[in-house]
Amino acid sequence: MALRTVNPSLPRAVVLVALTIGCSGAGAAGDVTDVPDGSVDSDNLPEDAGHEGGEGAEDGALDVPATPPNCGDGVLDPDEECDDGNRLNGDECDWTCRLGAGEPEDMFPDPSIDGADDIELGTPPTMLDGPWLPPGAERGRLVWAETSYAAFWLGAPADVATPEWAREAQFVRLDVEGRTVGPGWRFVEPVNTFGEVDLVWMGEVFALTWCGGGGDLMFVELDVDGKPIYPPIPIVRGVGDCQPALVWDGEAYGLFWTTGDPDVPTIEPALWFLHVGRRAVRLGDVVEVYRNDGSGVYGPAAATSGETHAVAFLDKSPGCGDIERSDACVRYVLTGRGGEVLRGATTLSIGGRMMEPGVAWGEDRFAVTWFATRGSPYSLQLGHIGLLSSAGELLGPPKPLRGCGDSMIDGCSSAYHSAIAYGRGGWAIAFEHEFLGGVLRTDVDGVAVDKVLLPSLLYGFDMAFDGAGFGVLATTGGRPPTFLRVVFAP
Repeated sequence: MALRTVNPSLPRAVVLVALTIGCSGAGAAGDVTDVPDGSVDSDNLPEDAGHEGGEGAEDGALDVPATPPNCGDGVLDPDEECDDGNRLNGDECDWTCRLGAGEPEDMFPDPSIDGADDIELGTPPTMLDGPWLPPGAERGRLVWAETSYAAFWLGAPADVATPEWAREAQFVRLDVEGRTVGPGWRFVEPVNTFGEVDLVWMGEVFALTWCGGGGDLMFVELDVDGKPIYPPIPIVRGVGDCQPALVWDGEAYGLFWTTGDPDVPTIEPALWFLHVGRRAVRLGDVVEVYRNDGSGVYGPAAATSGETHAVAFLDKSPGCGDIERSDACVRYVLTGRGGEVLRGATTLSIGGRMMEPGVAWGEDRFAVTWFATRGSPYSLQLGHIGLLSSAGELLGPPKPLRGCGDSMIDGCSSAYHSAIAYGRGGWAIAFEHEFLGGVLRTDVDGVAVDKVLLPSLLYGFDMAFDGAGFGVLATTGGRPPTFLRVVFAP
């Protein structure tokens, strides 16, 4: 089986948007052959590997507050005053499992930075050249590959002879000025049609994974121009409807995915892991990282420190709100390189219609961001950020994101998944506010420093940092994606 590729002439069709806005802090093809059959039969998946988790590695770089080791698992231990199954303040059992509301929130930004959204944009964001994304399409991916960006997205097939269920995908490289680099590649997969995708750069080649329409989890490496180096590998068979998240730890790939297709009752809702080497070689067995009671696990996002991986996801277990209204919990798990669970599932947020979380690594910590819509009917949208040490310990209670509206104390909202990237000493977080897209800048502790609102309806973001600025890919359904770049000046 192979991808059918089309190599169109891709003219310059992207215009850079460089925004210079204030912030504190300071600023970071191989020719592979002889690919073995790296497939795994889902019938051989372990029933329960690493589900309980264990102690994480010591982390001497950060001052991590003393917290009972099993805080947040819902079981009252002798060293806990309470345990309500989460790590939140304000619910009579605080984030360290002590009775009370927890310490008061003290993270409002300096009012002197209010009004940053009044900055003029010299050039509006411009759409990429390529297929249109159908309404409701999966988000695209944006990766920084040392000297250029790589954008990958799904679109409606341009070939009328292609069956309606076949999905087209586009790969294009962009320099920091927004100009196309190289030929670009367009793919149509006639058998394992493209579903949810993820893309990473490992220093020499790209790796692409997706959940195929044939029910298999697919994996392939691409050269610097996006051309497949070998035919796609069904690296795990029979997973049904899944969602992948891929990282490169400096030596190998860490492949996470969630399963739980209601049409395939033999596949339980769970979070899985596979350690994958170059040439799609499996470096271990499939590991079950987390399993719930059958209510649903989905929306994974992963990041790596090199030694440990943090993966956040949505969970519809009992206790996560009104499941009939699509309520969910945001949880995270920390694993080692081989998928061994170092810190079991920890709850960051409970209840509300959760948008898929985002995760990023920044020097000495992970950040998890998510947006929840609450109220009856759903009316109040809230964005939050949780900071974790490299050992997976919370560095404080999750904080509400502030500064996305007319005032820097206004909350942040998003009707879609969360996108976050680290660079120049802080985090950049994409959001939507009153039908406009935007980028919020926070310091390393998650406190808002500045923001910019974009002059058009953009959403469905992915982000990457190129050493000086943040590239943003907006995959608004019903048109091709839009690329722009935001530069935060010191």
